[in-house]
Amino acid sequence: LDLKEQGFENCIKDPTFDFVQEKNFKHRVISFDLAQLCILHFQLNIDFIFRNKKNGIGIFGNLGYSDPYAIYTYDRKETSLLFAGGFYKKSYLGIDYKIFPSAHKKITYFCSLGVDFGKSYFKESKLILGSYYTPIVPRHTEVYMSESIYLGYRFNNGFVWRITKHLLCQATFTLGVNHFNYYDDEVNKRVNSFLPKLSSGVLIGYAF
Repeated sequence: LDLKEQGFENCIKDPTFDFVQEKNFKHRVISFDLAQLCILHFQLNIDFIFRNKKNGIGIFGNLGYSDPYAIYTYDRKETSLLFAGGFYKKSYLGIDYKIFPSAHKKITYFCSLGVDFGKSYFKESKLILGSYYTPIVPRHTEVYMSESIYLGYRFNNGFVWRITKHLLCQATFTLGVNHFNYYDDEVNKRVNSFLPKLSSGVLIGYAF
């Protein structure tokens, strides 16, 4: 714009006007995941963004409130598997290395690599056949729950929306692999199960 009558010539919009100014930028964030609350989990996140604002570290803890020995726990979408089985992640910790490829604005894209580990439970339904004289006639189905070790490997994409200087919202989309290690009675040894991970999260946080 040309505002000669006000004493300015060749004025242009400040290209940094929507960047988060240093005085308003908070490097530490504590938040909780609203999406995890919807599936009866509580997840608390703590993030720290390095001084260069290009990288950061995030850690979190997740605790599930469902009974790992109850059938209904494994009927939910995030725990059920094909062939009447399922894994329930009861409690676990995680860490992420975050990358911010561009300058921080009101809404900023980020990606991250992360791992998490903890305690989980495995549900398996086994068909108990009939007697010696009628071996092909099923009698009943027995359900077994056993404790397992959980490891997760993931790649996240997300956005941070700095609503105010202290209040922010973070949305994430996750692709990864869930790794479960449990004892199989049929083969009398521990076995590994690798399953695809696809999830999303919405976090509300306080920056300080």
